[in-house]
Amino acid sequence: MPLDYWRVRNYNVSVTNQKSENGIRKMLKIIPYPNKVRLREGTLRLEGTVTVSCPERYADIAEDFTSALRRSLPSVHIEEDGALKIDFNLVTDYGQEEYSLEVTSAGIDVRASKAAGFIYACRTLYQMLELHKFHAAGAQLPHCYISDKPRFRWRGLLLDEARHFFGKEEVLRLLEIMSMHKLNALCWHLSDDQGWRIESKRYPLLHEIGSRRSDTQIGGVRSGKFRGQGHEGFYTQEDVREIIAKAHSLGILVMPEISLPTHAGALTAAYPTLTCSDQSMPVATTFGDKGTLLCAGRAEVREFLHGLLQEICELFPSPYISVSAANLHAEYWLKCEACRKYMQERFMHDPKQLQSDLMNFISDSLKRLGRRMLCQNAAMADGMSRDIIGVYATGERDLSLPDQLRWGRSYIISKPGYLNFDAPYCSLPLRKTYEYDPDKELKGCRFLHGKVMGLQASLWTEWIYDREKLDLCLFPRMAALAEASWTEPSEKSWSSFKARLAPYRELLDGSGVNYAKDKICNNRNPLSRYRKLYYYNIMDQYLEVRENRK
Repeated sequence: MPLDYWRVRNYNVSVTNQKSENGIRKMLKIIPYPNKVRLREGTLRLEGTVTVSCPERYADIAEDFTSALRRSLPSVHIEEDGALKIDFNLVTDYGQEEYSLEVTSAGIDVRASKAAGFIYACRTLYQMLELHKFHAAGAQLPHCYISDKPRFRWRGLLLDEARHFFGKEEVLRLLEIMSMHKLNALCWHLSDDQGWRIESKRYPLLHEIGSRRSDTQIGGVRSGKFRGQGHEGFYTQEDVREIIAKAHSLGILVMPEISLPTHAGALTAAYPTLTCSDQSMPVATTFGDKGTLLCAGRAEVREFLHGLLQEICELFPSPYISVSAANLHAEYWLKCEACRKYMQERFMHDPKQLQSDLMNFISDSLKRLGRRMLCQNAAMADGMSRDIIGVYATGERDLSLPDQLRWGRSYIISKPGYLNFDAPYCSLPLRKTYEYDPDKELKGCRFLHGKVMGLQASLWTEWIYDREKLDLCLFPRMAALAEASWTEPSEKSWSSFKARLAPYRELLDGSGVNYAKDKICNNRNPLSRYRKLYYYNIMDQYLEVRENRK
């Protein structure tokens, strides 16, 4: 092939790279990136006297922002008649989470119709002004216009505290960081085989017995090793109310996830008569599927479930309650005399019909309390109410999902291969999360009547014992989740995202948050990744944590 060919090819590549670099330089250092940005000539220098005006009902939001300004910009003085204006203007034609920003030489004009819009506008300004740093001489903003709203209405994170309990302060810290990423839903996994984490005044044995286990497995599912000490903890109802109030002020919905009728080991350790066998078993000390299942044929079990759900709904104002229902082995009910009798009386010939019947009972109980039920897609069966929202959480592709969406069922996407944040980076690199687009798999189904509500990442904590690994697993993945669920595909760019990770990591440093360094989260060596994954699976779940310290 002639040499001139290669010269032309190399020249084209260099020109393309130069254009790409120029585009990146012009971009704002914001994650998630806004959906509409117009950069203009000139800059606004924020210093001297500034007047902040805001509708009275959103004064708390403006006050939080001005407090951050005072901490970061000592040269800024908030006065009633300042030289620069920061105006929070209420409009009526914006969506629930929509906002706009205009930066001119006169100041900053912020517009939104709801509290969430003003909160997200402040989060954008926080990153633009780099308020996590100390600026003795003021700060600069480019003249620009930003019009922004999220791609998906559900941008969630599941935090599993049934396996390991982290405590109130950790959850409050996490809510602050979620708000910075414009995430709006915390799915709080509070019960499983290994623990019950919420105070119950109606059924006190749940937290008195179910919140404690005698030991904890370490070293992987196949390991016979144990930590050698017990693990316990639960949230009082006052703790829960405080967390919900904090989340509400940040525009975040807290949705409880109570595992029913499966993964109920901690529940049945407290109340063993709820199982088919009536046998008392301690709270599980090992991980994996234990096959625990509540009896579906006895009236007293359903009575208990209704009372439990009533108490949960009194505590959580969320319109949604998740029961997960992962690993539901309906065939186990055939071994139970009460379940077989229940099936015969109702002319059921398949345990899947009993599964549908019980799930509809839970859904109807929640509906009478003004709530909607969520459960995993693997627990869906024929005859289940369309009011039940599905969570697409199976690793294999669910071929029935497009049809369910066409029939009107709503879904939240939580695909493990892209959104299981407890997975090591050698298995789930950052780019894989960033580039995930559910619309490609579902072929436009989110535009149908039964819409895809959004994305939800999961942080299962079987092998996460401390904040260091908790943060390592979450960051910078949370940034990738934020952009994947907020920014339209046409506005996303991996090269741009990578360029914005440097200031993003500075923001995390300023907040005291640990994160995976580039050599960990973007390891391009396949042999190195396979080696790490091998050791992770058989013995060492903290391999990447130690490497990240170097």
